Amino acid sequence: LYKLSEEKREAKIESLYNSLSEKYYILLEDEIKEKDRLALEERFQKLSDEIEKVKNNTVSMKYLDFMSDKHREFLNKYSREVNLKLQYLKDLK
Repeated sequence: LYKLSEEKREAKIESLYNSLSEKYYILLEDEIKEKDRLALEERFQKLSDEIEKVKNNTVSMKYLDFMSDKHREFLNKYSREVNLKLQYLKDLK
């Protein structure tokens, strides 16, 4: 994610989040299978980790020096959303 432009990064995060959210709601419709819950938790964790890397600028200064305030707000919003669902999935263990 960190090598993408802000616009492409936002589109990619939205796409990943929407796909995972759809699977999240499908998972909650029926009896929850631990295998499926764990797989979805791992995917949300991976997205969360990637967003945090970009947010905290831990990847490479050359890619992220010029992050706009609007983009930072976007990352914070999705970080909260992803972590909320991630915590709920963990609570379902």
